[in-house]
Amino acid sequence: MSLLFLKRLNDSFEENAEKLIKQGKSKNEAYENKRRHTFFVPKEARWSVLASAAENIGETIDHVCRIIERENPDLDGVLTNTKYNDKRKYPDDKLRKLISHFNSPRLRNEDLESTDIFGDAFEYLLEQFADETKKSGGNFFTPKEVVRLLVNLVEPKEHEYMRSYLWFRWHAY
Repeated sequence: MSLLFLKRLNDSFEENAEKLIKQGKSKNEAYENKRRHTFFVPKEARWSVLASAAENIGETIDHVCRIIERENPDLDGVLTNTKYNDKRKYPDDKLRKLISHFNSPRLRNEDLESTDIFGDAFEYLLEQFADETKKSGGNFFTPKEVVRLLVNLVEPKEHEYMRSYLWFRWHAY
């Protein structure tokens, strides 16, 4: 899940940077000014770093996750909850294949049917799981309408919205 989120985060970052360049910002301003992005992805943590990793890939993933969380305090604990630097669980060849698999599809807003397609897919899978185990869906997830209500009740500021949304989505399951 973390790798998919990293790819989505990177592609959204690049999409925004390209939009800033079209608006007349310099390449440096578009890619290096963290105030221009909802979530900033520094050069040393971009998807290309993962795509070019040849060995110790788990360590590289963990490092990239720590950098992104450091640069984006709203994501604290979201990316580093899984440790990939365990070669028995996550051997380099499997991680390399997974990264290679995620290389080809672009996960920018303009390429997706919905900006929350991953959340929708996760909810769908939870519903299917609930159906298969003959338990009510409420035992496994909180409907998105309830999550939205909770987020609205908390009334986060614009820069706090994503952290609140992610927190509620994560803890609601």
